[in-house]
Amino acid sequence: MPPEILKGDQYDEKVDIWSLGVLIYEMATGKAPFECPSIDPSHTEEKTMNKIIDGDLRIPISISPKLHNLINCILTTQPWRRLSLE
Repeated sequence: MPPEILKGDQYDEKVDIWSLGVLIYEMATGKAPFECPSIDPSHTEEKTMNKIIDGDLRIPISISPKLHNLINCILTTQPWRRLSLE
């Protein structure tokens, strides 16, 4: 879920771009971008949501620089900086 939806902020079609970024990350790494495994499963969802809101994205060094840049541009917590659909 994009940070603006988690925070209850206004959002537009750029949340779809966020979803695309999540899919690209998952296809490239086999994992969810903000996944936060926890010893206590009852806190996993909360920790993951906090990582999304904080923009705590860790992209593996095995990702090519161009793909790294694309993912970084799309999965930003600043929606006005996401790629434009226009």
